[in-house]
Amino acid sequence: MISRPLDTGIASSDVVEFHFRLMREPLFVPDVYRDDRRLLDAMMLTWANPATQTPMAIVQPDGQLRGVYYIGDVVPDHEGTLYLWSWGNALTATTVRDIQEYIRITAESYALRRLTARTPCDSLGKALERFFRFKQEGRFSRAYKANGKYLNLYQYRVLF
Repeated sequence: MISRPLDTGIASSDVVEFHFRLMREPLFVPDVYRDDRRLLDAMMLTWANPATQTPMAIVQPDGQLRGVYYIGDVVPDHEGTLYLWSWGNALTATTVRDIQEYIRITAESYALRRLTARTPCDSLGKALERFFRFKQEGRFSRAYKANGKYLNLYQYRVLF
């Protein structure tokens, strides 16, 4: 697996596949975004925001998309938010190093003091802790609604 910049064109194969995964995977987006138009609008608005860094794609050697990550909501000299979606076996040693380097470069470029991430997925939370030195900062009871069910939302952070 390798990382490369995500093609953010509205009709690009990257956006089509990413949109498909967001709509179909159980915990990727809350129910409020389970509408094609609303989700595409949110994606394009987020990527056009100057506080969002270059979205990166995790791809297999044959070009199949296996994940997307980026740092958004950047407030220079303060904090940012890590957004990470992966499916299949996307978090390999190579992709973990790529993501770590992406985090390091962004944190240094913007003098970030902390980076946060939120997820309702326990396995992704464990990956954040194990591979990227995040620590669980809080749990919001029943704060995430997906597939008609209310789930806990966990917040993680790493300090620089």
